[in-house]
Amino acid sequence: MEYGDDLYEEFSNIWFSFTGSPRKDLKPWHWKNCKISFEKNPDDTIRFTVKRTKNIFLENNTKVRWDKKQGNKSSKINKYTLHYVIHFDVKVSLLPNMVHDEKIEEQLHGKKGITEKRDCWVLNLDAQHKIWLWKDVNNEAKNIMTKILESIKLKSTEIRDSNQHFSPVEVDKGQIKLSGNVQPVIYHPARDLSGERVRNYIQEIHLAPSVNNNKILVTIVYNDERLRENGWLDWIYRLFRKIRHGRTFDVESFSIVLEDGLPTKFDFPNIYSENDKLENDRTHYNKCATNINHFFSNQLNRPVIFINTSNHAMAGIDNNINKWKIEYRIWEKQCPIYFGTNSRCEIEQYLSKYGIEPLIRKCNDSNYFSCNEKINKK
Repeated sequence: MEYGDDLYEEFSNIWFSFTGSPRKDLKPWHWKNCKISFEKNPDDTIRFTVKRTKNIFLENNTKVRWDKKQGNKSSKINKYTLHYVIHFDVKVSLLPNMVHDEKIEEQLHGKKGITEKRDCWVLNLDAQHKIWLWKDVNNEAKNIMTKILESIKLKSTEIRDSNQHFSPVEVDKGQIKLSGNVQPVIYHPARDLSGERVRNYIQEIHLAPSVNNNKILVTIVYNDERLRENGWLDWIYRLFRKIRHGRTFDVESFSIVLEDGLPTKFDFPNIYSENDKLENDRTHYNKCATNINHFFSNQLNRPVIFINTSNHAMAGIDNNINKWKIEYRIWEKQCPIYFGTNSRCEIEQYLSKYGIEPLIRKCNDSNYFSCNEKINKK
């Protein structure tokens, strides 16, 4: 299944619930105003995709570079938009065969308190996921849920070749119009933003061309980095970063390889995730000239990258299928990050202003463009 907009049939303004937490003291999590779409996989499963947006209000200097915004005391706020995406697979044999009526408490994710249970029409997609609508006098909700069920049944009968491209639109240079320069789309697990002390959100994304313009170095600046697999070492690692780099911000880089000006491959030097997931935090594989698996909305200037681990190792495929992710669309004005064109060394230089003098000051941008798979370490 591909990523982007207007690729598949979508059903809007649907409630989505996750009910599969092993903790019995936790209530189901509910999200409203979701968009639901689905597509048949080759392995006799249906992949469901749920999208939602969330508006956040930040100071109007949020997207100004850090060294400039420090002197800006403006208190005005602007509205920014976060795009959330989650997808999960359900076996065809487990799919629902009818719409059920059920009473559900309107308990939104992250909200406390008890509300009265109300009648609704429900499709239990599996033991953990359900979609639903409140009942209404005219039975419009039931008609919508019935339509979704019929569409799911129709999709489940499709025959998929394992070699067939998931997208209904073939990615072909002749039929796709580029809407601008290279604009990578980054997917970041939302869970990495949660924590009592550390919220590892993305602050900046920079694109810098190589000398001969055959690569673009993408550098991502994170607010921080939190160890999960080895949490007891977190404070020691934080101190090490402060001494070694002069900062605790996490900065990672990879390259987009170009052919005829279009992205075709990725280089992930010392930051390839392989099969590791968010729980892992010591992932440092090398992967060079790996094919790009997905393009956002099948636009060849928008390759898709997934941040897969806690130390922000990446790949062109998603290793955290059943987790909410934030989708960063850098071309949108409402995207709450700073988008720039600085090189890695320029970034390191200005970030060091907010830390201490690093142990090693040497920095060479050409080193970040190089990639060698013979040296692999986790």
